Amino acid sequence: NNLNLGRLARKVRSPLIFAHVRAAYPGMPVSEVNCHPFVYGRYMWMHNGSIASFAKLRRKLETSLTDELYNMIQGKSDSEAAFALFLAQLPNLHKRLPAAELQRAMAATVSLICGLVAEAQAACSTNEVSLLNFVLSDGQTIIATRFVDRPGAQAATLYYASGSSFAAQDDGQTGSEYTMSHESRQQCAVIVTSEPLSASSHDWLAVPRNSIVTIVPDSTRGGSQTVELRV
Repeated sequence: NNLNLGRLARKVRSPLIFAHVRAAYPGMPVSEVNCHPFVYGRYMWMHNGSIASFAKLRRKLETSLTDELYNMIQGKSDSEAAFALFLAQLPNLHKRLPAAELQRAMAATVSLICGLVAEAQAACSTNEVSLLNFVLSDGQTIIATRFVDRPGAQAATLYYASGSSFAAQDDGQTGSEYTMSHESRQQCAVIVTSEPLSASSHDWLAVPRNSIVTIVPDSTRGGSQTVELRV
């Protein structure tokens, strides 16, 4: 609904961009403070999915936070609360941390959320599913999860593509179509997305269910790693 978005997008240049479109959490009004991505210090966060029984576990989650992180929360979404919980797992909020530390904090966050959900659902005998596709960046490293907390349940989709560039190609008939090129071994362009952004299916790899993707900057070729996420 922002009429300036098209004008701004033509002018803004950045080596790392987050873009997010989603529906509001069930029963929650649409407002700017609940819109992703959320930012605190050097960290940016977005979420595709929902935390089951969030209304029942929210108070306990927020009680575990420091005053600094509790006061950071401006909206009422489960996603922003999860971001605060992630920040609480970091040993230092203001120092740049290695990718392995961010990965550890993300795994701990998912585990804590699953514990809170299980406790809340045991008290009210419900069995909703949590979809925890989180993406976090400190401006250089990217950590992304694809996770569902019920065995056999379908996780929200997540895809990954990398190559030397991702650019529009004009075929002269249907207009411009964005494709990932592989002119060299360098991973100069890396995209993590809920759905493939082009018709070229071989460009996109489905991230395995219940796993973490870590993307780190590298001056020579870039790098990424996918590991299983266990809770």
